[in-house]
Amino acid sequence: SKVIDLCVNARSYALITASQIDEYLASFVLSPSLAQGLIQRNCELAKRNLDVVQSFIDKNASVCEWARPVGGPIGFIRFSRSGKPVDDLELCTALLEKRGVLLVPGRKCFGDGVNFSGYVRLGFGGDTNELKRALETFQIFLQEDYANVPLST
Repeated sequence: SKVIDLCVNARSYALITASQIDEYLASFVLSPSLAQGLIQRNCELAKRNLDVVQSFIDKNASVCEWARPVGGPIGFIRFSRSGKPVDDLELCTALLEKRGVLLVPGRKCFGDGVNFSGYVRLGFGGDTNELKRALETFQIFLQEDYANVPLST
């Protein structure tokens, strides 16, 4: 969709290079005196959020599944209906337009030439309360709008 393409382009443009100030701050934060605490904090956050997402997956096992990540705060979730994958681009577009929650369609993660029908990318390394609110909103979408998401062709 146009919205997702705009987001991808904006992200690429904004992250193509880092400023000198950003590089200085990164080197300061990653200095030996601060890095261990930061790493521990982020690992605890990722584990807590992983449990939140796993709870969502368990609650909605009839429509979604994943291979639980073991190395980072990003998940690749497969959504289906009656055993068939839904159109991941349509799912993400409808979720964004109707509920304001942004996920990345699987086919946009790795290109249109790779078949990841029904898969969406979910980053869960941020604030736990925001993640919970987003998943609660997603839950409402699943109850009220998911039946209208077309299956993948």
